[in-house]
Amino acid sequence: MKIQFTEEAIKVMQTALDVWGLNAQVGQTVEECAELIVALQKYVNRTPRPESVDNILDEIADVEMMLAQMRLVLDIDDETLRKRIEYKFEKLRKYLSEDEVDKGIQIQKLTKHTDNLESETVIIANLADEIWREHYTPIIGTEQINYMLAKFQSAEQIFEDIKRNDYIYFIAEHIKSGERIGYCASQPKEDYLLLSKIYVRKDYRGRGVARSFLDEIISLCRWEYGFDKIRLTVNKYNENSIGAYKKMGFEITYSVKTDIGRDFFMDDFVMELRIEK
Repeated sequence: MKIQFTEEAIKVMQTALDVWGLNAQVGQTVEECAELIVALQKYVNRTPRPESVDNILDEIADVEMMLAQMRLVLDIDDETLRKRIEYKFEKLRKYLSEDEVDKGIQIQKLTKHTDNLESETVIIANLADEIWREHYTPIIGTEQINYMLAKFQSAEQIFEDIKRNDYIYFIAEHIKSGERIGYCASQPKEDYLLLSKIYVRKDYRGRGVARSFLDEIISLCRWEYGFDKIRLTVNKYNENSIGAYKKMGFEITYSVKTDIGRDFFMDDFVMELRIEK
């Protein structure tokens, strides 16, 4: 369903941009979105009343008007927006049609602007400790796991990576239980997006969590960075993960052995997934 604005309405919105300026109108857009969020939260958390529905309608109208102004500023035409919406609906359709997907999982995006980032990085570090020890002990041994967890997956390092090294993390939560069940991370490189981490708790593997993470990474790669490929590294002897990545469309491109200190090495395949922009 698409809202059609008249030529007169578009002229009024353009005049508002000319009079108040871009910064003011961007701020107003953020404010209107925030007011809609508050109205929806009140509707959910309290007994719904007709006046609360009418209030939500007002806020939706305000948000639609401000978003239309942002489209004018960014020169986003109807066809470009339509294609993006179609992509989002196709992504949703595929997600809902996959029997193996646990529909009770939600994915949260963590960036340098996330309010509760510090507490979330502690949760991720705890997940890393659990998943790494269960999955990687037979492959690389306890001593190297201890070293790599401390060096790469401590709460402090995760926080630093997000705040200063351009990492974006995603964390999965099982809605019914409230448990955090997996996470992944990405970092933009010169001409590709690095999928640097993707880990799921053992009892939730095979339920579409990794696929949901990959959908988020693909969207990030295509729309936020404009890249046409995603790369990752995976231990050469991690046969289960290699098989899972191949199933998702990744192909082995070359191998690399990296010295990570204290006579430890990461002996990996580099895998790549090509995507359409």
